[in-house]
Amino acid sequence: MKAKKRHLNRGNRSFIGKTLGVLVATILVVVLVPPLAFGAFEPTVSTAQWQPNEYQVVYDPGMVGTWTPDSETYSGLTYGDPIPAFASNGSGHVPWVDSVPGWDFCGWIYNDTWYEYWQIAEMTMPEEDVTFVAIWQKCSYYVNVIDSYAWITGQGFYCADEQVNIDAGGLAGYEFDYWSIEEGAITLDSPEAQSSFIMPEERVAVKAHWQPLSFSIIYNSNGGSGTMANTTAYYNDPVTLKDNAFIRSGYSFTGWNTLSEGGGTAYLDGESLSAYNIVGNLEIFAQWEKADEPGVIPDPDPGPDPAPDPAPDPAPDPNPDPGVDPITDPATEPTPDPLVEPPLKPVANPGLAPEVRDTLIQPLSTNLTPDEVLSAIRDEGVPIFTLGGLQIPLSGGSHNALVWALANLVLCIVGVILALVVGGRTLRHQQRRKNNSASNTSFKQHRSAMLVATLVVALLGAMMFLVVEDMSQLMVLVNHWTVVFTALLALEIVAFALTFKRVKPAEV
Repeated sequence: MKAKKRHLNRGNRSFIGKTLGVLVATILVVVLVPPLAFGAFEPTVSTAQWQPNEYQVVYDPGMVGTWTPDSETYSGLTYGDPIPAFASNGSGHVPWVDSVPGWDFCGWIYNDTWYEYWQIAEMTMPEEDVTFVAIWQKCSYYVNVIDSYAWITGQGFYCADEQVNIDAGGLAGYEFDYWSIEEGAITLDSPEAQSSFIMPEERVAVKAHWQPLSFSIIYNSNGGSGTMANTTAYYNDPVTLKDNAFIRSGYSFTGWNTLSEGGGTAYLDGESLSAYNIVGNLEIFAQWEKADEPGVIPDPDPGPDPAPDPAPDPAPDPNPDPGVDPITDPATEPTPDPLVEPPLKPVANPGLAPEVRDTLIQPLSTNLTPDEVLSAIRDEGVPIFTLGGLQIPLSGGSHNALVWALANLVLCIVGVILALVVGGRTLRHQQRRKNNSASNTSFKQHRSAMLVATLVVALLGAMMFLVVEDMSQLMVLVNHWTVVFTALLALEIVAFALTFKRVKPAEV
């Protein structure tokens, strides 16, 4: 039996799904097939469009004192483009330089890195804006002070428009004459030894000129009579002594000497000195020798006095004993008369050789300035060290009484520090053993003794420094007291080392 088709019904609505599907397919075929068949629709291709980002380069002059020029900016640069170098010519000279007096252009800073002009010319643009900041250095020009003997001459580096103070100092035996400008365009505000000027934008050299001082050579008759005018001598210049014009009855002139009784530096009559190297006047005393009595004419052919006896007594034995030597026999040998020494005659002191004496410096006064002492020490050939414009001799030479030593001050300070360290150590150990009845009494006494010894030596060194050293005088590195201060410091070091030594406790 054939099955009967079922029709789905839901109320008043019937199933139309198959009919609607057929209708939609028919519409699509009618609408789409003809345009495709006749080329009504063509495929569309879309292309992305890109625009490069633009960046800029800024050359910032930075702050130069109170002067701030405008920045230089280059815009419209893209990634990979060469960076334009800011310069007026190929050497990297920027236009700002001539507008900033007293400053030097040194280069550029970008991202904490320093660049020169030629390095920027080889760079390309990164993917960001670039700012180069100019680097400036204040100009410095050198001042050379020639033939100055001051502690601080003013020599060194200065900036443009800065005031420069120069000092010629003092030179033993000379007085300052004038300054000459050897290099640079400057105008001194004073012709004196201490002067100043405004620093130009160039190197400067000035030279101090000196005039030798004039002194007098004073002739002293030293018991004679007559007059002699003084001789004018210029320091370090040749001079000739005058011939003696004094007379003294019963005496003859033998020369000159710096001491009235002789024993000083001797000079010959009319002697020529190659250089007058004495800072001060020179007084020389006539030297006299007692002359022979008048009327006594010496015998040109003196004989023995007394004359020998032509007939000696006793007469010689005509038959002498051959066993006795008449020459050595005491019985026949005459007794000699006592010797009578002739009176000694005063001998003139010839002194040192002129070529040696002329090289000696004999200051007549110790009232010399530090600059004059420094000059005298330099003349003796003592090494001199220069530290920041300060000239420090190695020692005082023959002028130790006019200097103080830096080494002595250092040794004294070190000694005081050691004494403080020993005292601190002793106090700490006493505090630790304060409540300890079993502490080593001998050890305490040992430390106390070392403390007292160290303090005594340090106090002695400090008092000695205050007594023997005058810090207002010329400073040198060492002098004749340095050995003493070194020995005192060595004693303190020994005492300091002994504070570490433990005393063995007494056995019970």
